[in-house]
Amino acid sequence: MISGGTVHPIDTIKIRLQKEGELCVQGGEKKYFNMINGFKVIISREGLRGLYKGLSMSLGREGTYSALNLGLYEPIREKLGGHDAKTTPIWKKFLAGFLSGTIGAIFATPFDLLKVRLQSCE
Repeated sequence: MISGGTVHPIDTIKIRLQKEGELCVQGGEKKYFNMINGFKVIISREGLRGLYKGLSMSLGREGTYSALNLGLYEPIREKLGGHDAKTTPIWKKFLAGFLSGTIGAIFATPFDLLKVRLQSCE
């Protein structure tokens, strides 16, 4: 969650750059030219808080994904018959990791969607 909060301003600028490409195709005016310009534009128009739009969703996504991914790995591995980590075949470890990561991603995706929608609003 710390890393998610740390890189969030950069992610916000990235989202704005990506969304602006769509708007320019529709005839909109270009405001963001690169990352440094993006920082300046957002801070001048929205203040420092503008860089942190959607932060709560970003932290929710990180917390949900990490908790489910880490919390479900061992129970899933044990359900697959891997009771001892040293003797469990690699394919069972891989499958347990894949399943726990998939479950985490399923529950974290709505947070990602909301985060991007909040970041792209001015």
